[in-house]
Amino acid sequence: MTERLAERISRYLLYIGMGALLFMLLVNFVDVIGAKLFKRPLPGATEYTSLFQVAAISTAIAYTLIERRHIRIDFLVNKLRKRARKVVSVSVTVLEIILFVIIVWRGFLYGHSLMKAGEVGATSELPFYPFAFILAISGIPVILILTNRIFEELKK
Repeated sequence: MTERLAERISRYLLYIGMGALLFMLLVNFVDVIGAKLFKRPLPGATEYTSLFQVAAISTAIAYTLIERRHIRIDFLVNKLRKRARKVVSVSVTVLEIILFVIIVWRGFLYGHSLMKAGEVGATSELPFYPFAFILAISGIPVILILTNRIFEELKK
């Protein structure tokens, strides 16, 4: 059940990430055309790109885990015995879960503090807090997927 929930959430997040990526493409296109043809670059283009980059990257992490397309360096682990490989795999996954729990927890706290303070971009005047919340929300399916992976590994 958690696997299906994580998969559903990660798909919705992936669409948000694709939208952010398309927005970044559009902003850069308008900025370059404006700067080269009309001598007027798009104000705040760097801010838009950097903020939407957070959304594009963080929302793709869970889907990448589901598709098993993440980078894994395991040439040393493959030389270990089966039981030792299992211990290493479960230990690393537990550390990953701890990392993402901290990212989710601190992301929500940071987003809340940005919202209370009313932080916005200097040029774009775009509020920062939605991007902190997107980062935090993006970690939730990752935690579910990694938890499911621990159970899969322990069943082997």
